[in-house]
Amino acid sequence: MNITKRQYVTISLFLLIAIGILYLGRLDSSFHDRRNPYFEYVVQQEDTCLNIAYTLGVSIVSIVEANDLIFDCSDIYPGQKLSIPYPTPTPFGFVEATYVVIDCEKVFYTVQEGDSVSSIASDYYIPKQAIRDFNGIEGDILTPDAEIVIPLCVRTPRYIDPTPTATLVVP
Repeated sequence: MNITKRQYVTISLFLLIAIGILYLGRLDSSFHDRRNPYFEYVVQQEDTCLNIAYTLGVSIVSIVEANDLIFDCSDIYPGQKLSIPYPTPTPFGFVEATYVVIDCEKVFYTVQEGDSVSSIASDYYIPKQAIRDFNGIEGDILTPDAEIVIPLCVRTPRYIDPTPTATLVVP
């Protein structure tokens, strides 16, 4: 099985995050009382369940359930004390790296004489590296009549000159 550079980076990041969660979980578990699986968090101004959960490494559902909140967490307020469960680390031996392919609109393109990765990338407003990664291509030179995939989901917005607008001056 050939793995593209993009897939390799995705898998590497996944494993790095999993190892970090495991490491932090071990640090946390050594500092808290195992009989009380919760710690107290005081809600700050502008806090939402999403940013609390993300920051503390727990799920939104676990916060909602531990505090008998409304499912959308709209009833939290600054100064409120929440019980937050300690994050449960995933044991390292059970972490399985998988690559999830994002549903991406693609165009199949037949390379013409004189085409290069750069010229095709420019025509479709796509980064050159995206074409290389999707097709396992190194460099810029392409073989005429070769079939390549152009991933439209990574298009970059093209720059459009601003259109002048009339200004109304009121005396």
